[in-house]
Amino acid sequence: MAWLVRSILLFCVILTAGCSVEGMIERLTSREDRAFARSFVENVRTGNVEALKPEFDSGLWEKSREQFPQARTLFPPGKGETKLIGFNIFTNVTNGASLTRKEFTLVTTDRTHWTLTHLITLAEGGPARVVEWNVNGSKVPPPELEMYEKMERIGPWLQAGAIILLIGGGLLIFWLVRRSRRRAVARS
Repeated sequence: MAWLVRSILLFCVILTAGCSVEGMIERLTSREDRAFARSFVENVRTGNVEALKPEFDSGLWEKSREQFPQARTLFPPGKGETKLIGFNIFTNVTNGASLTRKEFTLVTTDRTHWTLTHLITLAEGGPARVVEWNVNGSKVPPPELEMYEKMERIGPWLQAGAIILLIGGGLLIFWLVRRSRRRAVARS
C-alpha cells in the first residue's frame, strides 16, 4: 500500500513541476519551431523579407511581397517583446505520405501597441513552407493574449485542485482497501 501513496505523491510533484501555458508551449514546440516563428516576426518587423523567401510557398510569396511593407507598419514602434502564445500541430499519414500543419500565434508588444501574428506552415514530405500568415496591430491587447494571461493566472489553481482530487482519491482507495481487509479478517 505504501507504493500507492508514494506513486500518488510522485505524480503530484510531477504535475506541479511545470504546468503553465508557457511551459506547455515550450514542451510542445521544438527549439527550431520557436526560433523560426520568432525570426519570421523579426524579419517582417525589420523589413528583411528576402530572408523569408525560402520559407514561403512559391505561390504565396508573390502575393505576400507587396504586403510586407504594410505589415511592417503594424508592429510597435519601440523594441518590444515577442512571445509565442499559441501553437497547434496536425499530422496526417496516409499511405506512407506525411502531411504536417503547424499554426503559430505570436504577440509583439511594447505595452502601448500590440501586434498579433498568425502563421501557418505546411510540410508534405519535405521542408515546411509558409502557406498562410496574417498580422494585425492594435492599441489594446488582443483577445488571444488576454486568454493566454488568464490561463497563466488560473493554472496554479487548477493544479492545486487536481492535486487535491488525486490525494483524496488515493486516500479513499487506501481507506477502502484497509476496510475490506479488516472485514475479511473479522469474518475469518
